[in-house]
Amino acid sequence: MQTFRNCVGTPQSVLQLADIDVIFHGIPELHMAHKFFLRELEPRVSNWSADQQIGEMFRLLVSF
Repeated sequence: MQTFRNCVGTPQSVLQLADIDVIFHGIPELHMAHKFFLRELEPRVSNWSADQQIGEMFRLLVSF
């Protein structure tokens, strides 16, 4: 995303700043949510049991 922003106004630019903002809107927040989900999922997967449940993780993610 930053690469596109740095190219605005140069011959390498393929998008305008407004287009970049629309296309990449919400990406940082989505990235943070995925990192949170992965951090919560990893210990559960490494200690998986027959009665393991991950539904609570999705509920936490919704509140994120």
